[in-house]
Amino acid sequence: MYYCADRNFRLTQLVWSSWGGSSAAARGHSIANDCKPSCIIGTFRSFPVKVKASAVKSCGKHKEYSKLTITYTRALPPGFHRTEVNRLRC
Repeated sequence: MYYCADRNFRLTQLVWSSWGGSSAAARGHSIANDCKPSCIIGTFRSFPVKVKASAVKSCGKHKEYSKLTITYTRALPPGFHRTEVNRLRC
């Protein structure tokens, strides 16, 4: 799972079709808070996504993907873009 507390968002049910090369690909769901009427009492909804992990970099003695691209394949959560790019740190 991938969580982001400040956006009331997480990725779940990821099924990876590739892993370990220069990039990895998965399909799954984004669970996002619709923040209606506010993020404190909003409803979490599921949105289908494609996920790509890329930009392999060295992190100590191992390598990690440092870029996570999330593409919404149908509806979008409020305030999100069709494609969201996240940079990951070691």
